[in-house]
Amino acid sequence: MTHLSRRRLLKYSASTLLAANLWPGALAAGTPDTKDFTFIIVNDLHYIDADCGSFLENTVVRMMKATPGGIDFVLVLGDLSEHGTPVQESTFRDIFNTLGVPYHVVPGNHDHNPTT
Repeated sequence: MTHLSRRRLLKYSASTLLAANLWPGALAAGTPDTKDFTFIIVNDLHYIDADCGSFLENTVVRMMKATPGGIDFVLVLGDLSEHGTPVQESTFRDIFNTLGVPYHVVPGNHDHNPTT
């Protein structure tokens, strides 16, 4: 198996997207009746300890909940924890479960800890 570098992955991804756009009807919407939605993207939160948890609960999550008109979901794009420990990740999950809307996580390099 060959090593897949970031550059090669981007090249393959771009080729796939180009092919999908050229294929007739590949990206056509299934139904024209769609509704608007609102979402928030956050990244690099780097949860470490209870002090970080207090900030996430009392500032970040509170502001998300107070978004005018509400939100439909949240994307957390990497580095939700500092060291990827089970305690850090479960505490982060407990805090974000209080949002009341779905959240989707894309793990970052700090979220992987091979020693746990």
